[in-house]
Amino acid sequence: MVLLHPENPWIMCSSYEASERITFKELSPFECTLCTYKKHPRDRVPDPMKCVKKYRRSAAGGGVQSQYKANGTEWKRSLEDLEISVDYLLTVFSNQQSEGMEEKASLIKTVNFVDDRLRAVQVDITTLLGSMSDIDDKIFDKVKGIQVKLVRYNILTQHLFSEMGADVYEWKFTNTALTTAISSFFSACQGQKVKGEECNLDEVMSYAALLHMAMVLKKKEAALPQTSSTGQRCGLASDGGDGMSVILNLYRKHVQKRSNAMKNGSLPRYHWALSIAGAIESDNLLSAMRLLAPKPSEEEKIDDESRWKIIARCCIAQAIPLMRIGIMRRYNKSFGKQEKVRDDDVLCLPSPDAAIKFCEGIGFPTISSTEGGQADRVVMKAAPISINGDEIVKMTNPGRSMDEFVFGKRKWLSCNPLKSKKRDPFDGTSSLQRAMLKLRVREDPNEINIEDEEPRMIEEIVRQGEEDPNEIDIEDNEPNCNEAIARKDEVGVLILSPGILRNLIR
Repeated sequence: MVLLHPENPWIMCSSYEASERITFKELSPFECTLCTYKKHPRDRVPDPMKCVKKYRRSAAGGGVQSQYKANGTEWKRSLEDLEISVDYLLTVFSNQQSEGMEEKASLIKTVNFVDDRLRAVQVDITTLLGSMSDIDDKIFDKVKGIQVKLVRYNILTQHLFSEMGADVYEWKFTNTALTTAISSFFSACQGQKVKGEECNLDEVMSYAALLHMAMVLKKKEAALPQTSSTGQRCGLASDGGDGMSVILNLYRKHVQKRSNAMKNGSLPRYHWALSIAGAIESDNLLSAMRLLAPKPSEEEKIDDESRWKIIARCCIAQAIPLMRIGIMRRYNKSFGKQEKVRDDDVLCLPSPDAAIKFCEGIGFPTISSTEGGQADRVVMKAAPISINGDEIVKMTNPGRSMDEFVFGKRKWLSCNPLKSKKRDPFDGTSSLQRAMLKLRVREDPNEINIEDEEPRMIEEIVRQGEEDPNEIDIEDNEPNCNEAIARKDEVGVLILSPGILRNLIR
C-alpha cells in the first residue's frame, strides 16, 4: 500500500484548527493517531502528518479566515503544500484508509472525507492566487496539474456512485466540484503568458465536450423527465446553449490563440470527442457508439491512453442507453416491415440476451431464429416504440451495469481472488539437497556462497527464512496476484483495487 506523507508535521492543517476540531468532535478517523482512530470522536487525537484542513463556509467562520501558528506567525498552505494535500487525499481515496488503519472504510465514507478536504483546497488555491501580484507560468502549471487530477477524480467517483441516490451521495456538490475543477483548469490556461504543453488541455477539453454531450442527450429524450441539479447524475451543463457551438467554443476560447494547435494535430483527444459530438448532433449514433466502445487492445494494461479513454467513457456512460434507444429508433425506420434483425453488436451490450432484453424493454417484439429456441431476433416495424416513464427512468440510469463498457472486459472488475501461481524453487534438486540447504539457511543465511547455489533458490529460501525460519515453504504467491482484485464494501459499492484507482487519477 503506497501512502504519501508530508515531510513535516502540520503542513496540511494547522495545529490550531486541529485542537479546535477536538473540542467540537470533528476529527475524522482518517486523520487520527493509530491508537485513537477507533475511539469516540471526543477521545481522538490528531496525527500532525495526516490531519487535513476542513472546509468551512465563510459565513460559518471559516473560508479565508486567517489562522496562526504557536509562534504567532500566520499559517497558510503554500502551493506546494496544496499539491501534497491533494496527492495525499487521492491516495487515501485509492486505499479507503490512511496509513496504519487496520481495515478499509466504505467508499462513501472515504469520498465524503476527501471531497470536504478538497473543497478546502480549492478555496485555498483561489485565495492564494488572489493574493499574488505577479503569477508566473510555473505557478499556473502547478495549478493545472492539481486541477486535472481533481477533474479525473470527480468524473471517476461520479461513475462509481452512479447507482446511489441523492440521499446517500451529494450529487449537487460533486457536480459543483467537477465544474470548479474544469473552470479553474481553463482559467490557469488563460493566465499563462507563454503557452505550454497541450497534453492536459487536450484531455480536459475532451472531458468537457463529452460531459456536455451527455447532458444534450438527456435533454433531447422527450420521454425522460428532467431532473433537478440535486438528482443529476449525467453530464454537465455548459454555458452557451445545447448544441455543438458550446464544444466548438472550447476551441475558440482556449486554443485559437495558440499557434496552429489543431493544424499540427496536437489535440487528438479533443478531436476524437469532437467526432463523437458531431455524430451525436447529426443523429449518427451508431458511429458515435463505435468510437466510444472499448477496443480489445485497451484491456492489456492501463497506460496514459487507456486511462484517458476510461475516464472519457465515464463522462458519457450514463447516457449510453439513450444512444441505444436512438439507434433502435433509426433501425425501425430503415429496415423493412417485419424484418428480423440481430442487434447485439451495434448496441455494444455484453451479450445477445442483454440486447434482446433491452429491445423488449422499449417495446420491440422479438422472436427466435430457430424453432423452440430463445428469442434472438428483433422484429422491425411490427409495433410502435412505446416506453413508459418508469421504464425509461430505469433504463437511462444504468449505474454500474456500464462497468464493462467503461473499463472493458478486464479481470480486475472481478471480486474473486486470482489463483496464485505455484513454483518450486528447489526444482531439480534431490530431497537430501533440499533438507541440507534449508538447514544451512536456518543456521546462518549469510554463510551461503551464492556462486555455488542457484540464485533463485537462495533468494526464495532466505526470503521465507526471514519471514519465519521455522516455516519455510516451497509455495510462493505471485507478489501482485491480488493487487487487481475489486471488492464490495458494506454499502454494496464495487470498488476497484488501490493500484487501479491510483493509475486512473494519478
